[in-house]
Amino acid sequence: MDVPFGLILFFYLLVIARPLTTLLHELGHAIPALLITKSDVLVYVGSFGDRKGSLNIKLGRLIIYLKYNIFLWFRGVCIPMEKMIPFKKQMLFVVAGPFVSLTIALISVYMIISIKPNINGLAFLLSFTISALIDFLINIIPSEKKIILENGDEIGNDGAQLKSLFSRRKVLTIIENANTKYTNQEYRKALALYQESLDHLPNNKGVHRLIISCAVQLKDNSVAAKYNEDFFEKFEQNSMDFLHSGLIKSYSGNHIEAILDFDQSILLDNNNAYALNNRGYSRNCLNLYSEAIVDFNSSLSIDENFAFAYNNRGFSKIKLGSYEDGYLDIKISLDLDNNNSYAYKNLGIYYLEKGDFVEAKENFIRSKDIDATTDEIDALLEEAISKI
Repeated sequence: MDVPFGLILFFYLLVIARPLTTLLHELGHAIPALLITKSDVLVYVGSFGDRKGSLNIKLGRLIIYLKYNIFLWFRGVCIPMEKMIPFKKQMLFVVAGPFVSLTIALISVYMIISIKPNINGLAFLLSFTISALIDFLINIIPSEKKIILENGDEIGNDGAQLKSLFSRRKVLTIIENANTKYTNQEYRKALALYQESLDHLPNNKGVHRLIISCAVQLKDNSVAAKYNEDFFEKFEQNSMDFLHSGLIKSYSGNHIEAILDFDQSILLDNNNAYALNNRGYSRNCLNLYSEAIVDFNSSLSIDENFAFAYNNRGFSKIKLGSYEDGYLDIKISLDLDNNNSYAYKNLGIYYLEKGDFVEAKENFIRSKDIDATTDEIDALLEEAISKI
C-alpha cells in the first residue's frame, strides 16, 4: 500500500527536520560566538535555559543541553557567557543563526531541483526546506513578544535583537569604551561612561550592574548604594546582585545587614565562593571567628586558590589563638596574591599578637602603601609604633 505523500512529509517534518534545523540554527549562533569570545558558549535545544531532563554534551568551550524529549526541539537558545561583546561582533553572532537557517533552505531547494529525488527523497528535502524557512522567518522578523529565559531574563528574537542593535549603535559604542576601561581596571572612567549610557538605556539591567560593580571596586559607597537601591526596585536579583549589595553594606560597617544579603546570595548560588568569603569577613568583623572559618572552608572547597579566603581564615585562626596556623594561611594567601593589602594587614596583626612590633609596623606600612583605605590600618599602624 502506498503511503500518502503528505503523511511522509509530515513524519519527516515532525520527527527529523524540525529538531535538526533548530539545532543547526542554534549552532549557527554558537560557532561565531566561540570564535569572537573567550568564554563558554551554552546551547539549549528544547528549552530556553532549563538543564533538567537534558543530555549534556561538552565540546571544549561549547556546552550543549539537549532535551531528551525530541518533540520539544522546536525551540532553543544560544547564550555566550561573555557579556562584553563589541557591537560588530554582536551583530555577527545574532545574524549567524538566521543565515544558517536560510542556507539550509536554499541548499535543500537546490538539491530538489538538481537531483530530482524519488517521493521519499522529495519529502525528506522538502521537510528541511519548510522547517528551515520556518526557523528563518520566525527569527528574522522582529517580534515584540519576549523570550523568557529560565533565569528570568528576557530577550527578543533574532530580528528584534538586530533592530535593537541598529537603533542603539551610538550608545553601544559608549558601552564598548566603558567595557575596555573596566577590563583595564580604570573603574572611575568606566563608571562615568556607564552612567552616560544609562541616560539612553534607563532600564538596562546589565548597565546598572556594571555601574554598581565599578562603584563597589572604587569603594564609592554613596554611588553604589544609590544605584543598588534603584536596581532592587526595578529588577529581579541574582546571586551576584545580593553579593554586591552585601559588599556595599559591609564597606559601610553594617555587617549584620551585609550578612543577610550574603545569605541570600548563597541561597541563590551555594557555589558562590565570593559570597561565602565575604560573609566570613563580616562574621570576623562581628567577632564570630568560628562561624567565619566555616565560611572560608566552604569558599576554599569551591576555589582552592582563593587568596582572600586563605587570608581571612588566617585572621580568624589568629583571633582564636591558633597563631601559627593563621600565619601559614596568610603566607599561602600572599603566595597566591602578593598585592593584597589585607594580607599584609593581617600579617601585621600576627606580629602584633606575637609582640614583634617592628615587624608589625613594617607590614602595616606595606598594607597602607598598597591601599590606604584598608580597614583600621591607621589605628593599627599607630598602635604598633606606640609599642616600639
